[in-house]
Amino acid sequence: MAFDIFAAIMAVLSVLSFGLIGPADVAEETPQIEILSGVTDTDPEAAESDTPSAVSDADELQIPAVPDEPDTPPVTPAVPADKPGADLIAGTWKGSSSVPFVASMTFHAEVSADGTAQFRGTVDSSLFGDSTFDIPATWEYRGGTAFNTVVEGVDTPVACDGNTLSFQANPYKLGLVDNEMADRNFTIELRRV
Repeated sequence: MAFDIFAAIMAVLSVLSFGLIGPADVAEETPQIEILSGVTDTDPEAAESDTPSAVSDADELQIPAVPDEPDTPPVTPAVPADKPGADLIAGTWKGSSSVPFVASMTFHAEVSADGTAQFRGTVDSSLFGDSTFDIPATWEYRGGTAFNTVVEGVDTPVACDGNTLSFQANPYKLGLVDNEMADRNFTIELRRV
């Protein structure tokens, strides 16, 4: 590449020295500026310094220093512990109950170890109509096999030994059936699935 530049300069000088190009033949052109890698002075009028600049790329770009990483690992949020009694009641439960010529009910319960539950099911009755339900509940351990559940704001005592879950349910008071004829207690027994 150095030879090409030298040859071009020599050609221009020889043409000028023989007078082949006169002042009328010269056209003004905008100079082309080529940016060279590593050159930081973009002002062509700036005076050249005798000493090289001691500015590093990091100082020029103002890159903040990265702080040292702490030796301690990040804090992981604690997982809530299972509520007392969760080993007996947490899980999936299914069952049904019926009173001949009055009503039949099916239940499906998903009981979580954190004290919450979801009850789903159906009530089929020729006396007070058919309905389906899907309602949230909470539970609390009372000791032994005794639990208390709250369904639709109604406290319902529950017995659970880990295999069988049983309770008295009043479909009308629980809001499962909208007919006062359903205002009676049914014994519901569910088995672990």
